[in-house]
This record gives sequence, C-alpha cells and structure tokens, in this order.
Amino acid sequence: MSASGAQFGIEADFIKNNTILEANQVASNVFKLKNFTGKKVRFHLNFSVPAGWTVLGQTEKDYELSENDSIFVPIRVIPDKSIKGGTSYIITATIISDKNVQFAAQNWYASLPAKTKWSARLPIKTQFFYNSHDSSGVLLHLQNDGNADEEIRLTLLPDRRLEVLRKSDGGSSLLTFVVALPAGKDTTIIFPVIRKPLLAANKGKDADLYKAPSKENFSMQIIAKSIHGTGSWSGSMQFIKAGNTTRKNDFGRAAIPITVEANVYDVLSNGTTMSLDAYGNATLEGNRLLNYRFQTVFITNYFNESSLLGNNNYIGYFDDHLSVELGEVNGWGRSLLSGRGLKASYIYKDHMVGAMITRSPGFFKNHNSEGYGFYHNYKKQRYSLTNQFSHNINKPLQLSNDIINSMLTMRVNQFHQFYEGG
Repeated sequence: MSASGAQFGIEADFIKNNTILEANQVASNVFKLKNFTGKKVRFHLNFSVPAGWTVLGQTEKDYELSENDSIFVPIRVIPDKSIKGGTSYIITATIISDKNVQFAAQNWYASLPAKTKWSARLPIKTQFFYNSHDSSGVLLHLQNDGNADEEIRLTLLPDRRLEVLRKSDGGSSLLTFVVALPAGKDTTIIFPVIRKPLLAANKGKDADLYKAPSKENFSMQIIAKSIHGTGSWSGSMQFIKAGNTTRKNDFGRAAIPITVEANVYDVLSNGTTMSLDAYGNATLEGNRLLNYRFQTVFITNYFNESSLLGNNNYIGYFDDHLSVELGEVNGWGRSLLSGRGLKASYIYKDHMVGAMITRSPGFFKNHNSEGYGFYHNYKKQRYSLTNQFSHNINKPLQLSNDIINSMLTMRVNQFHQFYEGG
C-alpha cells in the first residue's frame, strides 16, 4: 500500500497495515513519508478515525519535506469503549498538497479479536398446570458477556403432548429459530406452553374411554448453539399436571426418588468437563422427611476415581422431634461453623437442644479448620430464649475463636414483638 508514482512523487505508507487491538488499550502506529520529487514539498496531513475514537495530539498538521528526505509521524488512537470483537476498524491518513489537492490516502486496519462468552439458563426448571388449567410457560434467559454480537440458534424439543406457542399472537411457535444477542446485552424469552387435548394426544382412538392419570409429567428440552461463534448449551424443563387427589406417600418403603442431572462440555476435546448432580427428597410415614444431595465435577476426559467421592455430599433426616444432618452443614444462623460434619437436634417438650461438629475442607484428613457448636432454644407461649455457643479453630493461621449468642424474644401481639440479646 504505497503511493509511489503519485503526482508529486511522495511515497507514503503505515509501518503496520494491520494491527490487533487489546481491550481498553491505546492503539499505535507510525506513518512514513519519503520525498522523491526532486524538490522541497509542502503538504497537509490529516488522520480520520471511526466515530467515538480519539486521536492523541493533533489530527491535522502541515509539514515540509526536503528532496530525498523522509519523515516518520507517530499516531496513537484511543478506541471507543463500545467496539465489538471480530470487526476491523479503519484509520485513514490523507495527504493534501499546498495547492489543496489530495494526492494520497492510506488505510490502517485495527482489529479486535472476537471473545465469545455467552450463557443460557432456565430460571425455573419445573412448572405446573394449576387448577385444572392446561396452560403454562417457559422462561429462557440469554446473556452475552463477550465483545462480539452473537446469533443463537434455539431448538425446542417438547413432549408430543405439549404445544409451544408464540407470545405475540398465541399461534404455534417455530421449534427452531435464531435469536440475535448483541454484545453486553441479555434477554429473556417467554414461551407459552399448552397441554394438548386428550383427543389429540390419543390420536382419536377411544378418546372417550381414556382416563387421565392422577398425575402427568411432561418434559421439554431446549438446545442453544452459536451460529458464527463457539459454544452450545442444553437444558430440560419439566411440566407436571396434578390430579384432584393426593397421596401421603407416593413411594414404597423400599425405594426413594432421585433426580440426576449431567452437563457435559467439549466432548471431543482434551478439556472435556462434566458436572453431575443427584438429589431428591422422600416423605416417609409418620410425617418424616429425608433429603439427600450429591454433586461432583469431572475435569478430565478419562476416568478419575477421586471425582466419585463428590464435591458436595449431604443427607438429612427430619421428624417431629429429631433432626440429623450429615455432610455439608452450617451453623444455626449466628455461628461461624461450616464445612463437612455432623449436626443433630432434638425437641423435648418446650426445649430444643442441638450440637454439631465440622471440619474443612475434608473431615477425616486434610482439614485445616474445625469447630464445635451447641444450641438451646426454649419456647413458652409468648416468650422464647435462644442460646448458642461455637468454638472454631484455624490451624494454618493458628487462630481460634469462641462465640456466645443469647437472645430473648417477647411477643406482644401478632404485629409487635421485642428482642433483647447479645
């Protein structure tokens, strides 16, 4: 990109025709000119930049260049904060003679690499068809934290008994479409969903003899994939049609429900990762409740038995008098205790007593902190007295602390109550 052979025999060019920009940094280059006209030349040099950009120093200046002489003009530019990745921006240097005739113009291309960082999530993963209605909906949140505009292709895979509608006019929605997601923006897309009539679901065969079950479950999968960039996401949504009758315990004594969620990323690369969540709760006879949770992350694409131990394990048992929790536990709201350990409490008449022990990050080994705590609560009509004690030790820092909390509450009426404690 040279102006050799121009009217005035001036050779002009940028030292670097293409440069890579860094976010929030000044872009710099040097404009070189050489006089081959055989005489002294006077000219005017002007730099033009994209809208919102700023040239440090003067954008226009007059120069005088002797025969066979050269001049090097540095230029430093501050890009606009809203520049987008994957785009080349042009800075132009224009040379105008002392007779006001333009005889050369050179371009410098400055590019910002595209940075892909978008995400999708379902804020609510379970929806119900309430009060015998057959309509519900899905909320999908998309967010672009990268520096380039994205086009996200969404694919909806609903249960055959569900129909996805357009929010604009209530008509049937396309199951594959593209959403434009500008850089630095987010959007929430709403899909109304209806449960198809029994006649359509049963394809007209003995529909009048068909009896709907007391509880129906429907699933819907959503897949999001960038068209021009990288990255993909998938999530599932559950719809539940509850019947008019309920049972105290839906599960037999020999079985407990469990939900397993696995998300796998970069399957074909050496950086395959997978997050695995297994959780659930079971209502047992006698107003008893069992909660359980297991979470782990696999960060390699080969078997790693240590990951099977999990990063977060928990099981809790609760009834009218006793509660026992094992795994990741924490204090009673005014305690600094948290980590892996055991926590239990028991209610006897007007008193509730409890104790706990925690260690972190591991319980049996590799723990650098541990703590103990005791809890007591007394309730009698309008009065309540709560006492707590915790002892915490941090081995690396050689620090320990003891915390005692006591709080007395007196209820005056349903709108007013007094607290005193320390």
